[in-house]
Amino acid sequence: MKPFIQGFWKKPIRWWEISFYIIVISIGLGAYWYFDNPSPDTSSSMIDHKTYETIHPTLSESFSTIKILGNINSNQYAMIHPRREGIVKDILVDVGDQVTAGQAIAFLFPPGVEGESSSQIAKAKAELIAAQQELTNAERVASQSVSVAEKNVEQATTALQTTLQGGSEGERSTIQQLYDQAETVASQTFQNVKRVLFGDTLQARTSSSSIAGSFHDSIQEGKVFTLFQALEQFDTTFRKSGLSSQRQSIIEYLQKLTVLLDEMETLYRNASISQIQTENQISQNIRTIQESQTKILTIQDRIESAFLTVDQIEVTVDTAQKNLNLTESQAQKNIDAARNRVEVAQAAYSSQLAQSGHIRIVSPFSGKITARMADVGHMIKANEPLFEMVDVDTTLSQIAPLEVQFGVNEDWLAKIHTGDDVTVLVPTTHQTLKATITRKGASLESMSRQAMVHASFTEDVSLPHNTNVYVQLLDKDSTIFSVPSYSIKRRGNEYFVWVQDTEGSHRHLTVTILAEDGEKSDIESDLLTLKSDIIANPSVSLFRTSEPLTLEILKQVQDDKNNSNPTSDDQ
Repeated sequence: MKPFIQGFWKKPIRWWEISFYIIVISIGLGAYWYFDNPSPDTSSSMIDHKTYETIHPTLSESFSTIKILGNINSNQYAMIHPRREGIVKDILVDVGDQVTAGQAIAFLFPPGVEGESSSQIAKAKAELIAAQQELTNAERVASQSVSVAEKNVEQATTALQTTLQGGSEGERSTIQQLYDQAETVASQTFQNVKRVLFGDTLQARTSSSSIAGSFHDSIQEGKVFTLFQALEQFDTTFRKSGLSSQRQSIIEYLQKLTVLLDEMETLYRNASISQIQTENQISQNIRTIQESQTKILTIQDRIESAFLTVDQIEVTVDTAQKNLNLTESQAQKNIDAARNRVEVAQAAYSSQLAQSGHIRIVSPFSGKITARMADVGHMIKANEPLFEMVDVDTTLSQIAPLEVQFGVNEDWLAKIHTGDDVTVLVPTTHQTLKATITRKGASLESMSRQAMVHASFTEDVSLPHNTNVYVQLLDKDSTIFSVPSYSIKRRGNEYFVWVQDTEGSHRHLTVTILAEDGEKSDIESDLLTLKSDIIANPSVSLFRTSEPLTLEILKQVQDDKNNSNPTSDDQ
């Protein structure tokens, strides 16, 4: 140590010694810093928590909008029609004049001779009275015809119900009684089968050899025993089932018994006389089998006859119902025809009244005259307008003086909702106006497959009635977004944007560019929303400090936003 100190303090100190001392000191300080500050975790160091300027994506106007032709409808607009046809004698007001309700605005020449007019009115009234009487008669006849048809349906339905379910006060139906008899026959027959096959002692039934008697045909004997076992299992299930299930399976029970009895008859006709079974016993068994077969066939025939009767009654019910429907339809046609004749007669009577008087035309509204469709000497009709007016006080005009009407195709109808904002373009004045959808049609027009939509302006607008405009709709359900082109970076053949969460962490995700114009780019991504915070001008170095954005991470970021600002959706 002493030589080192002496060497350090000797003078003069050479330059290489100074360099050596600096290197030694630097190595010492570096080693001290390295061991005193261990390296952080690699995965956590990759996430940069720096806060960048962010923007929200917007829906693409190129891919998410549509322009529709519409027109301006003034709720203060009205037309004045004459009450009858005639020749204009005088006009009292002109375009631009302000008129009040009840004010005389024109005169017509009186129609023909008064006596002729009175006779025409009397004739039209008589035709109206006759049409009204015809309608009353048609309604009375229709009511009687329908009542008779309804009674026929009721009688046929009651007969069917009685046959199937019985009458009142516990009276059992024919079908129910036949089911009970069939169950009794089946039960007695099954007991007879067991006595014939295994005797009165009902010895153990373990195999085909358990059948009482002496038989040479072992195959037939085994077949009978197999059928008996199947029937025995069916009988057990039948006894455990409910009443409704038993009635549904009783026919099958009888059929199984019939098959077994036929095979038993074949077996016993070929049986041998032995000490176990005498000839009398064999004959008695065959008679028992035949009697059982007869009983089953009898009850089956009765059940089939009963069901045939039910089918006939059901046909009667169906026929009565069809007659009722036909009677109702024909009665309604007669009533509609009579009612139409009344309406025609009423219209003719009203028209005759109008044509036979009323030489003065009065305004039914208060407002301003904007157009006149006839001059003095012109022939006018009741279905042709004489004047047009604006500034008419109506209930709708108090809510929205002007509205935009436009038709929307059925594929776009579900994309717009009441309360949505739309952009209205006026081609004649190059104005761009804002409106809000107030009403949306609930049905589609059969030919054009369009529904009529109404929108009210959010500001004071002055446009003539029936002005043609363009309405621009925005599809908010579309997933095509528009972002500034400088917020997108490219690596290889892929394009990326960065999304930043509330804690400052940013992650990159791949996007598809559908269109770009230099300033804006239309992109598509399933992980983007209108609330996503996209870094406005990212650096390429963010590839080294960011992680890919996944659906799980996106859900966690949205949950964090909701927890930090729970009322943001309401606002």
